[in-house]
Amino acid sequence: MEKIKVVIVPVEEEAYITEVENNLEELKKIVDGYLETIPTETDDVLVVCNEEGMIHNLPQNVLGIYGTFFIVGIEGSEFVSLNKYQAETVLEYVKKI
Repeated sequence: MEKIKVVIVPVEEEAYITEVENNLEELKKIVDGYLETIPTETDDVLVVCNEEGMIHNLPQNVLGIYGTFFIVGIEGSEFVSLNKYQAETVLEYVKKI
């Protein structure tokens, strides 16, 4: 399976850039549940979080999102790697919050 570069934003920990397997089971492990996508201001990046984070009373993250989330590139309906610029820009943004 293909690996993709993402930015993971854990609760109460520092965000980081990493590569993960691009399959549903691995991505669900990151957010600890079902995936929910949240659009961003750009068409090529999505926030992905736990769809039931609030219901399961997960702690809120820096952006008010419940639980760990990640940021990934998008092409059409497929998750793709963030490029170097996207990854560094996202990481810098999240660290400022």
